[in-house]
Amino acid sequence: MTIGTGVTAPIYRYHPAILAQDFATLDHLHPGRVAIGVGTGEAMNEVPLGFEWPPFKERIERMEEAIRVMHLLWSEDFVDFEGRHYRLRGANLYVRPTGPIPINVAASGPKAAELAGRLADGLLTVPMDRSRYGEVLLPALRRGAEAEGRDASSLRLLLEFKFSLDPDYDRALASIRRWGATEIPRIFDAEVHDPRELERMATQVEAAELLKTWEVVTDVEDLFGPLEEYARLGFHELYLHSSSPDEEGVLRELGRGLLPAWQEEGAH
Repeated sequence: MTIGTGVTAPIYRYHPAILAQDFATLDHLHPGRVAIGVGTGEAMNEVPLGFEWPPFKERIERMEEAIRVMHLLWSEDFVDFEGRHYRLRGANLYVRPTGPIPINVAASGPKAAELAGRLADGLLTVPMDRSRYGEVLLPALRRGAEAEGRDASSLRLLLEFKFSLDPDYDRALASIRRWGATEIPRIFDAEVHDPRELERMATQVEAAELLKTWEVVTDVEDLFGPLEEYARLGFHELYLHSSSPDEEGVLRELGRGLLPAWQEEGAH
């Protein structure tokens, strides 16, 4: 099992040099099983610490520099780095990773997908209109890879598969409403940082909007079709994000019903 994060934002509160040190340490605890996902963050996690919320352009610049910083610290001694947003002066990790640590870039648009192609090991995304993968994300990923002389086919495609499972459909649907704020248009670019305001805004999100990205099912076998569809679209790894009413029960259901079937197919 891989140990790591889906999305960590190395833009303000998490300095990339500290993340490089943290994940190098994790790699010594779990050799060869560590990965980090990076993203451009959200105001709720940065503004309360006194930071201004910058536009997307600056945040993706910061993410690019952060990836470069981590790569340097994992591979070189006493690093100097002069970026627009980060600087290092003889920074050194005294405990290096045991091997390469994959970096995955969280992307729902072309800029982040292109960055993944240029500098990362994989692209992590979420459910969306299926045509957007082939028309927007994957072409951007290939452009980025080609710009750096890399083979785009060597990069991993990862998906956060979001679902709620319960024999009672209405109960399963109600259980995903806590994620309503994530479906507010362009919410991750907004300066809204008060969780109480986000919670209020989330009450305005209709169930139909949630169902565009969430699978709500009453039987574990109802997950087979959607998961197989993403596998056919070319995703190498599917991360199951459950917001089910009974999480322990769902884990048992997945173990009995889903895992054996997918292991037979060699899926992750």
